[in-house]
Amino acid sequence: MPTIFKDKNGTYSEYDSDGKDDYAYIDENGGISLWYNRGHGDTSLLVNNIHFADLHGEGLRSYNAGYDGLDSLGWLWLPRNGGKPVASGAAPASQVQFGDIDGDGKEDYLVVDPKTGELTAYLNEGEDHSAPYNWHWKPVGSIASGLGPGRNVRFADIDGDGRADYIYLNRKGGTTIYRNVFKRDGPGPHWNPLPEADASGISQRPAEISFHDINQ
Repeated sequence: MPTIFKDKNGTYSEYDSDGKDDYAYIDENGGISLWYNRGHGDTSLLVNNIHFADLHGEGLRSYNAGYDGLDSLGWLWLPRNGGKPVASGAAPASQVQFGDIDGDGKEDYLVVDPKTGELTAYLNEGEDHSAPYNWHWKPVGSIASGLGPGRNVRFADIDGDGRADYIYLNRKGGTTIYRNVFKRDGPGPHWNPLPEADASGISQRPAEISFHDINQ
């Protein structure tokens, strides 16, 4: 089994629709290498700096991990695409996030500008053996101009419509939320203000705040 990366670039994302998040490693250039989770539902192992995402349409954002007694570490991870990346990368790992922009149930590859928060998206079209790296990512360009530093930007489905909304966090953790109204073939605008969903903050730094659906 390949070494499981446990640094700031490691993420868990659902790729294969089995209900368990898979392990995606984002390299320095934003390229993705993928290991399928083939365990059996133990959640006792926690890893720092995990990103939670559903990239294949289960509709759940949660920590999912598998256990397998045959593996030396108790976890079975099967390399996808022969252990090679499924994306070449479009930006440094620190600028890459995931979120379902087009509402198709698969989370997309998002690049957030570190200074402005501008969003550039690559739609996740799924496995495609005719595409480079055997996975098809459709570039759609810049779809949000941004509200501030990228480190303060989050993506989560706030209104429950199946699309990731744009969330900007202020210094005290308060939010400015824009509802996602993206249309694949539409010119935009792709976002509408959603002030009724804004939170005043809990006096926590943005670095300590994330959004997940834990009661679905």
